[in-house]
Amino acid sequence: MASTGLTCWKTIRDKLVEERSKYLNFGAEWSYYRPISNNFSNFGNLNPLEQEASLINDVCILFAGWNGEFVRISDDVSNFKLIIHNRMDPYLRSSVERFEEYIGSVVRIRKYSAESGKLKSQLATCVLSDLNRKIDELFQPILVFDYSTIEHPLNNLYQNVAKLKTILKLYDALAREIFENKLVGGQVLNVLDKMNEKVFETDLDNIRQFKEIYWRRFICAIGTWIDRGHVDDPCYEFFIWPTAGISAVDMRTIEDNLPANLKKSSDFVVVLDLCPTRVVPLIESILQCGLDRTVKSTTINWKLLDEYEFSRVVSKLSKSMAEEVLKKMKLEENLDNVIAQIHLFFVLTPCVSWLYDALIKHHLFDRSFNSVRKSEKKTLTQAFHRDFAEKIPVAQIFSFETAETDIFDALLSTNRDNSSMDKSVVPNYYDMLDISVNTSKLPAIFSSSCLKVFRQIFRLHLHLEIASKKLSELKIDLPRTGISDVLVRSQLFLLDRLHRHLIDFRTTIASGVTFAARNFDTEYPNAGSVYELQELEDRFAHEILTSTGLNKAPLVHVLQDLLLLIDSYDKTAFENIQEEYFEWRTKMDALQCF
Repeated sequence: MASTGLTCWKTIRDKLVEERSKYLNFGAEWSYYRPISNNFSNFGNLNPLEQEASLINDVCILFAGWNGEFVRISDDVSNFKLIIHNRMDPYLRSSVERFEEYIGSVVRIRKYSAESGKLKSQLATCVLSDLNRKIDELFQPILVFDYSTIEHPLNNLYQNVAKLKTILKLYDALAREIFENKLVGGQVLNVLDKMNEKVFETDLDNIRQFKEIYWRRFICAIGTWIDRGHVDDPCYEFFIWPTAGISAVDMRTIEDNLPANLKKSSDFVVVLDLCPTRVVPLIESILQCGLDRTVKSTTINWKLLDEYEFSRVVSKLSKSMAEEVLKKMKLEENLDNVIAQIHLFFVLTPCVSWLYDALIKHHLFDRSFNSVRKSEKKTLTQAFHRDFAEKIPVAQIFSFETAETDIFDALLSTNRDNSSMDKSVVPNYYDMLDISVNTSKLPAIFSSSCLKVFRQIFRLHLHLEIASKKLSELKIDLPRTGISDVLVRSQLFLLDRLHRHLIDFRTTIASGVTFAARNFDTEYPNAGSVYELQELEDRFAHEILTSTGLNKAPLVHVLQDLLLLIDSYDKTAFENIQEEYFEWRTKMDALQCF
């Protein structure tokens, strides 16, 4: 996801958590490595063995979290530096300096743990606190050992500490990654996953314990969402946020960074960055399970599931719910009839002829799109609802709106081709006329991409209808008495050819739509769940584009040029029109589509 999107949701989260921070407790105060105000004391005439014993004691104290008498760390913990009494034996000083890397790692882990409250993340605070606790466990047997009973005690202490080098570096890297990058929620789990992949077999158990503990916590949160449809998450670390308290502007900001196919709701918003990578493929199933209350899942003990069992349970539960949802839809929503009406309205378009007449009747046909008032669009919609209330009852959820682009721009953007719209020309209202769908009253089987294709087919049929009407009017306007006139005959011949091409296009599109509809009707009875039906609708929309050829930019360009040629037909400039037709026919023949 883009960094702008990442910054946006983090800013929004900061605002939301700040409002609740007075009720929350984040981390402990810094209690380690208290500065010692006085300078190093004069240790008198200590011999090298006594100096070594003192240094061992101070090094152990440093690992435990305190400054020693002869060895300390700099007061500025963020700029770590080991400070050793300058009168110590040079050889012993160099031996102690070897501990600097290890002491630095311990200091950073303790520092990040104590300051984890700055992240305002309960999950990050818990992980950093556990890392600090792990440090105590790792060093406890080393620090309590009596080094006075062995030879070369300082070297032995170093060897014992050096055995922890790998795991210490791992914990240090984990703490640094979480704290310095201000990771929260699922981001923390992603880091644990990455660390788990990098460690050696001997250190695997150390990091696996962290991973299992926090994965189970996250799985329990998902289980709560599935069981109740909401999660108590004052820190906004779970990837599903309730919309209560989030402004409409912030909602749009988050949703703009989501995939188009991800379910949106007025009750929640998904923050994809907070979802662990392993869970992303299951998001749609998790959302569906949490939203649907048909099947209860309270018998599942989520704490006992590891991540693999969790994936299997969610998939099975989602499938079971999807099957129940489909049965419920068919019983309560008369689903078969609704689907048939949607397909009839958009794809077979029985009302484009009515719409053409209505545009003329309401004096909207020759108007520019920006001159049509909202009240006039509403009047057109009301007339549509009234005239089609019995024939297509589902039409009541549709309304006429103005699109951002004309139909060919929309089709070419689908094909990822360049826009063809001339920005200097103000288009007519019918060029920008589009259908708005009240999706809240529509069964949840039509994705936004599916409805987008349906709307494009509807708009294209309207343009083909308008072109056909214009050709008929042009033919009628030709003088019947002058049929022997060469110019009249030439114009009539050209109009016939244009009409023939238009019919070819309409036939091809109708055949492609019929083919896709036949495939849908064949597979529809076999759809056993709402997911399978959603996939079938998406496949139906895709097949419409492929079987009609509208997924090919060259064909769309040729069709666009034909409609522009018909729209700009001027019998007083017949030679120019004829020349444009021959140029268009050359392009058409090159396609070899018909």
